[in-house]
Amino acid sequence: MKFVQRKEPEYFKDLELSIENYQRYFRQIRPDIIKEFNNKCGYCECDLNLTSLPNIDNFYPKSIYSRKAFEWKSLILCCQVCNISKANHFPLDDNGNALLINPSIEDPNEHIELDVNSGLLNGLTDKGKVTISILGLNRQALVELRRRFENLQQIQSLFPSLNIEQDRKTVYQTFLDNIKMISDVNIKLEYKSSEDTLIAYLLYANIITSLETYLSDIFINTIFQNTLYLRKFVETYPKFKGNENAHKFTLSEIYNKYDKIEEIVTDEILGIIYHNLQTIKPMFKDTFAVEFPKDMKSIFVAIQIRHDIVHRNGKTKIDKETKSFKEHTIGKGEIKNLITATSEFVAEVDKQMMKL
Repeated sequence: MKFVQRKEPEYFKDLELSIENYQRYFRQIRPDIIKEFNNKCGYCECDLNLTSLPNIDNFYPKSIYSRKAFEWKSLILCCQVCNISKANHFPLDDNGNALLINPSIEDPNEHIELDVNSGLLNGLTDKGKVTISILGLNRQALVELRRRFENLQQIQSLFPSLNIEQDRKTVYQTFLDNIKMISDVNIKLEYKSSEDTLIAYLLYANIITSLETYLSDIFINTIFQNTLYLRKFVETYPKFKGNENAHKFTLSEIYNKYDKIEEIVTDEILGIIYHNLQTIKPMFKDTFAVEFPKDMKSIFVAIQIRHDIVHRNGKTKIDKETKSFKEHTIGKGEIKNLITATSEFVAEVDKQMMKL
């Protein structure tokens, strides 16, 4: 939680908000409140791009404080979890002062401190302790996020020039560098010895590996730099949708699952095989509206050959009729053609990704 500097809009006084007319003016005031809080929960600071609609909490419960509840600085942008946790809880001290922190009018740092090692918030005052307890500010997901953030901050302070989030341009450049290295080796090889044949297999397989690495890195890099894409992935990925293999949980588990959404998605994304283009193609389309090239036949064939190289030492499956297998012939021309095909494929995808 942090202090949010806010300024009441000029039009706000004329609205004379009350319980009776609040819903009528809600859409008018909502964008300004979202902007002031930078689309983050005013209580736990979580990014609200992952929620369907950010909530606006009346810091002073409207059932008790009919006037104060509708003052500008009493309207706090918050996530669903904090909103439900707070509900109508509004404890007072012996002098009748609120025991909850209003981030619009006071500095939370005077009441709460962060333990950077554990990620836990500690109350420095009674107000801080009560706020942490009622809002559940030490729920597991928040603690994990704080720990990650602090680790990144420490790394960046030690290595100021280090870019923690790999630039998407770097992902494409890495692919180009790998392909150039493979091409240079291919040009030098004479393909006269058995050793050259072995190297040819390795070069061919590594072209597909470079393609797979690009697709995984650009997808993961983009999805976790923008939570709008993360949400889109969750909404469209078949395993998360309502089919027989979808994740299922009871109503009582909803908030626990919500808190762990990034962890669940991360596990799923890291487990995807990125040279399985039949799976990857709709992922890019549904998440980013990025279309793969229409003609991918040569890439599909190359992926199968790469599978044979890796798992069968370059041999095909045994033919049921002939009871024999064939050995793939990989030479300078085959490698050059695959380099061209994958380079054109990645260039077309990357061109679209850079427009996001």
